[in-house]
Amino acid sequence: RLLASIVESSGDAIIGIRLDGMIVSWNKSAEVLFGYTAAEIVGSHGAVLAPPGGANFMRETLARVRNGTVCRHETVRLAKDGTRIDLAVTVSPVRDPDGFIVGAAVIGRDIRERMRNEAKLRESKELFRGAFENAPFGICLVDPDGRFQQLNETLCRLFDHSEEELLGMDWTDLIRSEEHTSELQSH
Repeated sequence: RLLASIVESSGDAIIGIRLDGMIVSWNKSAEVLFGYTAAEIVGSHGAVLAPPGGANFMRETLARVRNGTVCRHETVRLAKDGTRIDLAVTVSPVRDPDGFIVGAAVIGRDIRERMRNEAKLRESKELFRGAFENAPFGICLVDPDGRFQQLNETLCRLFDHSEEELLGMDWTDLIRSEEHTSELQSH
């Protein structure tokens, strides 16, 4: 009874599947996440949640579970309304009282927000990279000790050095070197 209460109280979708792929249990969080009630989905094949071409992945995962392997992966499944759901999934073998593997416990966590944030971060990095590399003026990133960590081509041309020559160099040494060269040229 306590175990059933724990499963129902979980914030993660918890689904019981037989080795043939048939769904045998479905908690409240699975109902919220996928839009199917337990009455609608229990007795259906788990492939109903797979996007087109995704049924093989489930078969492969269940084959690994048959061998006693716990599988962790990220995948995409479909809600009742066709919405694609990014999930972090753990699929663990379920054993009967004699120790034989008879099914799998699938625990799914919705990672759509994380995936959106990662996409925004990639977009932001790409935007920064483009601005950095294509700026008409010299740009550099230095570490706390003042050593160049990243420079754009414009800065390399301004100092008449290659990126390889400048990387790791202390920018103050470069400025002193440039000032020294200017002093020599003015005498």
